[in-house]
Amino acid sequence: MLSFAFKNNAVELILNYLDTFKTKDSRLTFEALKYLSSLLCHKKFALEFIRKGGLLKMLKIPRPSISATGVSLCLYYIAYAEDAMEKVCLMSKSVLATLVTYAMWLLECSHGSGRNHALMFFGASYPFKIMLDLFDSQDGLRVILNIISTLPNFLADENDSEENQMLTRQVVRQVGYNLKRYFECHLSFLAEKIGKMQQVSQIPQTSNRTEGTSFYKPLKHDPTKLRELNNFVLPLMPLWARWHPVEKLIKLGGLQYLMQVIAFAYDWNYSGRAETVKSVLDILATCCLVPRVQILLTERLTLQGSNNLTYGLSIILSAAEGEVVQDPDVQRSALVVIGNCVSGPLRRNGVATLDQFQHPTAVSKTPIRKSSVKTCEDLLNKIWECVRVNNGILILTRLLLVKSPIRDADSLRALACRCLAGLARYKPIRQVLEQLPLMKSGMIQMLMREPVLQENRQEHAVFQKYGLELIKLVYGKITGVEYDLNVVAIHKSDLISQSRIQYNEKQLLELVREHLRAKGLLETAVLLGKEAKLDNTPPIVLSSSSKSLINGLPLTPARKGKSTFGFQAPTKQRTVTLDTIVTEYLTNQHSLCKTPMAICPTFDLVVPHKCPTPKARVPTVNFAARFGRPGYDWSTAGSVNRKLVYSRFKPIRVLRSPEEDHFTTASFSSCNQWAIVGTHNGEIKLINIVTGSEDGTYSCHDSEIHHVQPNRKGNLLLTSSIWRRPLSKLWRMDTLFENIMEFDREEYAEFSNLTQDKVIATNMEHAYIYDIETKMKILTLEPRMSNQYTKNRATFDPNDELILCDGVLWDFKSGTEVHKFDKLNESISGVFHPKGLEIIANSEVWDVRTFKLLRTVRALDQCTLVFTNDGEIIYGTKCEKETPDGYKIADTSFVTLDATDYERIGTIELKRNIYSLATSPNDLQIALVENSSSEDSVSDSCVRFYEVGRSRGEEEEQVDEEDEEDELQSQDSDDDDDDDEGSDDIGRKILGPTSSGKVDAAKEYFFITIP
Repeated sequence: MLSFAFKNNAVELILNYLDTFKTKDSRLTFEALKYLSSLLCHKKFALEFIRKGGLLKMLKIPRPSISATGVSLCLYYIAYAEDAMEKVCLMSKSVLATLVTYAMWLLECSHGSGRNHALMFFGASYPFKIMLDLFDSQDGLRVILNIISTLPNFLADENDSEENQMLTRQVVRQVGYNLKRYFECHLSFLAEKIGKMQQVSQIPQTSNRTEGTSFYKPLKHDPTKLRELNNFVLPLMPLWARWHPVEKLIKLGGLQYLMQVIAFAYDWNYSGRAETVKSVLDILATCCLVPRVQILLTERLTLQGSNNLTYGLSIILSAAEGEVVQDPDVQRSALVVIGNCVSGPLRRNGVATLDQFQHPTAVSKTPIRKSSVKTCEDLLNKIWECVRVNNGILILTRLLLVKSPIRDADSLRALACRCLAGLARYKPIRQVLEQLPLMKSGMIQMLMREPVLQENRQEHAVFQKYGLELIKLVYGKITGVEYDLNVVAIHKSDLISQSRIQYNEKQLLELVREHLRAKGLLETAVLLGKEAKLDNTPPIVLSSSSKSLINGLPLTPARKGKSTFGFQAPTKQRTVTLDTIVTEYLTNQHSLCKTPMAICPTFDLVVPHKCPTPKARVPTVNFAARFGRPGYDWSTAGSVNRKLVYSRFKPIRVLRSPEEDHFTTASFSSCNQWAIVGTHNGEIKLINIVTGSEDGTYSCHDSEIHHVQPNRKGNLLLTSSIWRRPLSKLWRMDTLFENIMEFDREEYAEFSNLTQDKVIATNMEHAYIYDIETKMKILTLEPRMSNQYTKNRATFDPNDELILCDGVLWDFKSGTEVHKFDKLNESISGVFHPKGLEIIANSEVWDVRTFKLLRTVRALDQCTLVFTNDGEIIYGTKCEKETPDGYKIADTSFVTLDATDYERIGTIELKRNIYSLATSPNDLQIALVENSSSEDSVSDSCVRFYEVGRSRGEEEEQVDEEDEEDELQSQDSDDDDDDDEGSDDIGRKILGPTSSGKVDAAKEYFFITIP
């Protein structure tokens, strides 16, 4: 095809058709341009076309016209060939200005296809410096942004046709890629200019400096080069820098348009969605090198079509989490933006003489709002706090544990670790990270050992670099930690490094004298003894360690460059003296101690050093042995007694559900006479605990009841259901069981704690407080920023002064927010400790007074907590998990912990799934709602009562199993004859007598008393 075109002089033919004044046919010119575009794909033909003045002919095509649309396609193919574009850049400036003007008209006034081709033309021509300058001189950025702002259906309009929505998103995709190329090229030229200025200022040249390029030569950079440019420019950008392209973008409102594209892409059903979002994030990654953009990302913005305010960083964090688009490239770009914001320098050595970096009062006519940011530290504190408030800790720590997709896991870990290392410079975040299992359990060291994929060793090396930096920031000045160390070893090594080594100098001289004698230098040994006055010193009996000191230092890890605990020896040259050798020898001895001390006595050079090991006095659990021991410390008796009592549970009764229903929740009445049981059908049953008789059944809801709570007086009852309004109700239980209040949308409700004259109800992230006497709503709590826990339950503190809702702490009297706790899990919002000084949110324990993370308790992870009435014991049952087919499955065990120190007392394993746990008012019994683990046996449900502090023997366990077998057999024999004497005896044994002393066959639940 190409040879045929050259042979038949196709260039001259096309040039003839391009002259519309001769042809007088715009359609013929348009067809010629289409033919020309197919030939311009070949570099040789493109060069020939430009050499013969084809570009000038093409720019004379009148506009507007149908043929002008074909010009845009030809311009794109010319820009696609770098050699041809170099020839274009060598033309006169007037010709180039005409070319840019023509292409700008195509952007604004052309047909949709012409606009897209013009966008691609500019995207390919930005790497040429002269074209980029001409584009800026003609206000090209405004034209590009107008393409988005003037789209009639930029928002996702449901009434618009699918074809129009697709075309709109295609335009947004092209604009995003164009702006990405625009800012990346500006960054490259800026880095080149800064590098030249640094070289003039005699600042050491860095490897990030770009090579000088001629005005007609294109830039060539890859993603790795762009990351280097980011790292190079970031610390050199002054705090109040005004970089012209970014300043123009902000002035035109482009930053808000970019954030809207990311936010709206969540609802797009479009194949190019990931590429669009990635391009926008890459633009932000370049723009956020300017501190002013970082400040704007920490402020709230209003998205078009929505009244909700959101932070820019919140949108970017959602993209990093994979919530906007589940694509690793998008997540990487979002993490680069976050890293550029949180990893900025504490001091900026800006290039003050650079023309593009000027103070806002000198160049910007945009009104500057007063800001609290006056220093780099103020800027970073604002960014760090914004990331923290928007749950950045949870998102970034999760990304450290990512394992799929396997090819991208290592790069995602490296970028997330860079962000965490930047955040760890903020003391409140550092304090939280120190208590998380990621750091405290040595999880990060385990991740640093090997890459997820062996091919990604380079990305894993970056992860190790930032991982070591993170450990250093969290645990202090640490140099060179090995990857297999845990937190205990790190603390131990830090303690050893702080120890002051002292030894007896006369002992050292005596060892030197013995060494001289052993080598045959007797006269020197005698002279040393006289001068050091060692004649009266008794001879020393050398131990094996002292002999090794005389004969030379042992081959300890420190001699190889690392100490026993993995610290690298200083690499700088130092003077080696006898004192340094002995000190290093004693330090290695000290590092072998199991429990080293920071303040040590004088070391003995003869006797091997060993720090005393403290002996922990663990009191015996046996009460009789402790009670009879003379001098027993009764201050520790409470903890030991709790471990003794709450590690033993004896089943005493079982309440079986009817076949057509099953139990879902249970509670004890305040008088400890009834068990209040909720069912799947929405009924409440009052079961007498002593006799096992059903004293009442009440239909309360139309769906499953998941929560019941009686008040302390026993005259009121709160119930909450899953669906069908009203979701929650308040009942009176004095003489009649009657409904007195309804809560339409509130899926959970509970009483206040101190006086119980109020009800706090939860509806998603909102909470409402009602007065029981007046039945009026007295307070509504709507957080400015919610954590959106899936199982949020608002609750009062023990004194009814504070309220915790969706991870936000409120003051009840003023109705104002006090503090927002960091979100470190997705489900559980938290409860107050009965003492009122701590909040337990999932496995994290927070201090209410200082808002610091005190500890993490792994045993409470994803557990629903129930406290004893004295507040000294915590019961924890795992939250229900929903299977893909909608069936809920719970765990078969519950844990008990000491509420004073959160030490685990025991884990009680059962045979059935536990759906609810309740404790009696006197804490002597607990009730568990146990359902079968099989999905086909939901009717096999029961409430089992356990006696606290007693354990059953093997014989009792065998009797219990036999009773359960008999019970199941009795359920299968309900259709047998009632006159059967044996069957009647079994019925009396299982059902138990009613209040009249007879077996009530109409009642279909079963009550068993286990001896």
